[in-house]
Amino acid sequence: GIFKKLRHDGEVHHDQLPLALALLGFAVEDAWIQDVYPAITDYSALNLEDFVRFVAAYDARQRQAYEAAFHRCDTDNSGTVEVTELAALLKGFGIEPMSHVLHEVISETDEDGSGALTIDEFEKVLDLLRLREGFTTKE
Repeated sequence: GIFKKLRHDGEVHHDQLPLALALLGFAVEDAWIQDVYPAITDYSALNLEDFVRFVAAYDARQRQAYEAAFHRCDTDNSGTVEVTELAALLKGFGIEPMSHVLHEVISETDEDGSGALTIDEFEKVLDLLRLREGFTTKE
C-alpha cells in the first residue's frame, strides 16, 4: 500500500514519513518522528522491513502520548475521563470534531453508557475520529 506508493529505489525517504503517516491515518507529530526514527536506522531512507518497524514504533509512541494525556485529565484517578473533559483533551492533540460528531463517536465507544471513558474507550474514540476525519457515519 503506502510503502509502494511512496518508495523510490525500494526505499521511503525520511522526508516522506509525515505523508506516509498521514495516509495511514496517524496524527503526525514531527517530534514523535524524531523520537522514533533514530532507533530504527541511521540512514536517510527506510526499506520495507524498517518502514514497518518505524510505523509500529510510531504507533506505540502515539499511544504513549495519548495515555499520558488521558492520565493528566483523570484528575480523580478514577481510571476514566468524563465526556465533558474530552473535548479539551482532544483539542490538545489538534483534534476538534464538531459536537454532534463527538457525541456519535462517544455513544459508539462508551460501552457501559456511564458518560465517562476508560483508556481503551478513549483510544477507540481517537481511532474513529481519525478514520472518519471528523465526520459522522452518515456524512
